[in-house]
Amino acid sequence: MDGPEEARAAVGRAREAARAWAACGWTGRRARLLAWKRSLARRLPELAESISAETGKPPHVARAEVLLTLVHLDWAARNARRVLGRRRVPSGPLAVHQRALLAASVPRWT
Repeated sequence: MDGPEEARAAVGRAREAARAWAACGWTGRRARLLAWKRSLARRLPELAESISAETGKPPHVARAEVLLTLVHLDWAARNARRVLGRRRVPSGPLAVHQRALLAASVPRWT
């Protein structure tokens, strides 16, 4: 980065992207992650070749890294709501008469 103005602009773009991502909802995010996964899968040989050329890793290691990325994207797309969504959790023995909820925090930007 060349200076504070460029950093502020990058943060502004990141905030806009985060708002757009949040607005997609669980279904929209799942669809986008799975579409991205399919796109990467179609380009697996090209991506593995690029990783190998840029890092010096053997081609089979680079290919494994792309495959792991696909597995992680698939898991995130299919499980994010269950993991990050609001849900009841045990409150523990000291708070037996209380309800405990777990929810991912939502950033509040001004």
